[in-house]
Amino acid sequence: MNFSKSPKTLLAGVLSLALVVTVLAADEPKTYIITPDAGSIAMMPELVNAKAPAWLKPGVHIVLDGLDGTISPDEKKRGGGHGYQVVDVISVQPDAVVLQMTSYMIDPLTNHSSQYLSIGMITNPGGGQIWIAPEVFSKYSNLNGNGVASKAVEYEAAGQKYRAILTKTTTQNSTLSVYRDSETGLLLHSSSQVVNGADQMIAHVTLAGRRMIETPWSPNRLPPALNGIKQFAMDGEEQTSIAGTSMVTTSHAQSKVVGRGPNFLQLETTGNKMIGATSVDLGKSMSVTGPNQLTPLAIDPDDIKRLLPNQELDSDPITKMVVRVTQLPKNGEGDLVIAVGAPGAGRQASTFAYDGKTGMLREITVTNPAMNQTTKLRVGKIE
Repeated sequence: MNFSKSPKTLLAGVLSLALVVTVLAADEPKTYIITPDAGSIAMMPELVNAKAPAWLKPGVHIVLDGLDGTISPDEKKRGGGHGYQVVDVISVQPDAVVLQMTSYMIDPLTNHSSQYLSIGMITNPGGGQIWIAPEVFSKYSNLNGNGVASKAVEYEAAGQKYRAILTKTTTQNSTLSVYRDSETGLLLHSSSQVVNGADQMIAHVTLAGRRMIETPWSPNRLPPALNGIKQFAMDGEEQTSIAGTSMVTTSHAQSKVVGRGPNFLQLETTGNKMIGATSVDLGKSMSVTGPNQLTPLAIDPDDIKRLLPNQELDSDPITKMVVRVTQLPKNGEGDLVIAVGAPGAGRQASTFAYDGKTGMLREITVTNPAMNQTTKLRVGKIE
């Protein structure tokens, strides 16, 4: 987890081995790209075929609190950040776990958190970093020698005491300490210290919470609007106001369905952003969508009919993000609007507008008062 100058997710740079798996269903092949945790599998080969732990179910919501920084005599190298990594389990299949990873940065002056990155990931059920299948972890929970020391300890995280295993790995210029729950294999805390000449880089990640989120959407299938979808376009407009001057940039992205499971889609998005007359390549990103998300790409219209005015869908006690219905379609006409944000002035807020008839996402609006910025993303041509 890195919250300083170059934001990365907790797992960035580790997941590099990709597999394409085809699962034969009754009607058609379901194909998706699995990216196993190659680093952890190299150390624990049994993770390749391990099953997901019993507690890892769709709707599991994990919040990790992260802090990192660089200590250096050179003022230009100093820096750091604090934030949350939120892990939502979207689907669990025999050969894969589908995750949404959302990163929030915490403003040190206001203590407000704002989202700056969200990616989708399909990984091996046995896990590797955030969790390790218990039957695999038990084989590696008593390692001692060659710079590795393990012992059973008691550790408190997220207001709960755990019987944990502490594994400490030491090299000539680094130290890594990892605490895991001995029963579930869940990560409770990790801390690392790397010395590079006169510089010292530190990072801490601690379990802040784990709970279940039950969405009001039909959980075991995709909504009708996504049947047969192959790709869709999204056009964006970002307006930033500074000292009375407004600057507008536009973007265009194309999302292609590269994976499909019984209750999720895997999407690959490419696009560009226009800054003045200059086109900037936005690169390639992966995302996932499914009914176990509170704001998916599409919602079954029958599920929309069951919603109540001003219904609260979720309230997170750690990130303070509240998800609430702010508008319902009338007799199938108009939009369903879902708002996401923390209460109080000056905080980042998002709205998701869905077509009341089809349930397809139509528009996303994100406002960030701290940056005087408003972003609108509109779903375009769907094929």
